[in-house]
Amino acid sequence: MDNIGKICVDDTYFFCCDMQERFRANISQFKEITVVITRLLKAAKILNVPIITTEQYPRGKAIRLVKENITYVRLGNTIAELNIAEYLQHNDSLPVIQKTKFSMIVPEVDEKLNMSHRKTIVLFGIEAHVCILQTALDLRQKGYTVHVIADGISSRSKVDRLFAIERMRQSRIFITTYETVLLGLVGDSKNAKFKEIQKLILELPPDSNLF
Repeated sequence: MDNIGKICVDDTYFFCCDMQERFRANISQFKEITVVITRLLKAAKILNVPIITTEQYPRGKAIRLVKENITYVRLGNTIAELNIAEYLQHNDSLPVIQKTKFSMIVPEVDEKLNMSHRKTIVLFGIEAHVCILQTALDLRQKGYTVHVIADGISSRSKVDRLFAIERMRQSRIFITTYETVLLGLVGDSKNAKFKEIQKLILELPPDSNLF
């Protein structure tokens, strides 16, 4: 049977990609996707889903253009409002990984995945057309089922974001939303965790302006 993308708690990892301070001012809809990602991290804790988190070379420098003047700023660490350390307690999680490679599939992550029975990855963060795309393709090449959260990813430009989604679809990567994934993981309103998850989806997140 073809892989139709069914999702279950015991088979799933959450991957949070490069949600760093210095991207805040440059990434389209950064505030909106932060709301969604916060809910995903809370859900992971409720459902006991492990999380892999990366930062793109936080000590490195990025170009910032202000009124035709170029300055260089450090990328910094994961934004404080995510409280990421709170969500990395699962035995299959890892401490935040700093990387220079665009893909999240660096040796530490590859080793952890190889030691785990989990074969489904829920992926979110930035940028959609670079680190998210390259991570998703690497995972698919390794045989993993990948679900990318459309309302939890972005890029500097809307065009890059949209075409990254199209490119991932071409590689049989599932494009979905945070609510779809959370209810897929719960599976039944009789699930003991359903009411806690329901609190995370009752209020609609801000519009991430995908279309």
